[in-house]
Amino acid sequence: RSTLFPYTTLFRSLFIGPSGIVLCAEYSEQLARTLGDRAKAADAVLFTLFHELGHVLLAQWRYPSFDNEEVADEFATAVMTMLGQRARVRAKAEFFSKNASVADAISKLFRDDRHPVSAQRARNILRWADDPTLVRKWQPVFVPHMQTAVLRRLLASPPAWADRELIASELAGRR
Repeated sequence: RSTLFPYTTLFRSLFIGPSGIVLCAEYSEQLARTLGDRAKAADAVLFTLFHELGHVLLAQWRYPSFDNEEVADEFATAVMTMLGQRARVRAKAEFFSKNASVADAISKLFRDDRHPVSAQRARNILRWADDPTLVRKWQPVFVPHMQTAVLRRLLASPPAWADRELIASELAGRR
């Protein structure tokens, strides 16, 4: 175990540990079989990867709640929104909120998981996806870790979610 990342989450074929995130093909294949739809499975895998990436990055950034599952879900929702993937977040969350029996089936398949998909978790993700302030809330966490070139592009051509003042302040501190 790493002192920087002190726990390992096991999701049968998707796991995270001191060496990073590992995704095995059987994980996505099993999801596709269970969900009956490769697109829904791809959305679920993508969200799960961003969720696990949230644990890794937040641990590296010494964020106090890096191991909290809701924080990782919120992180994933914010990043996917920034990357223009809000529709995929919504599609995944809507599917699981409306199909509790599928969520239960996945939970049974991946019984080693500490955080199976649930209807409540899906509703939380939908609430965050609909929150216009979500990305701005996370910018104080993200911006200090962004590359200077990315920050310059965001300042020159800001998307609606960009906090120009925060970005300009970060860039000024790097000079």
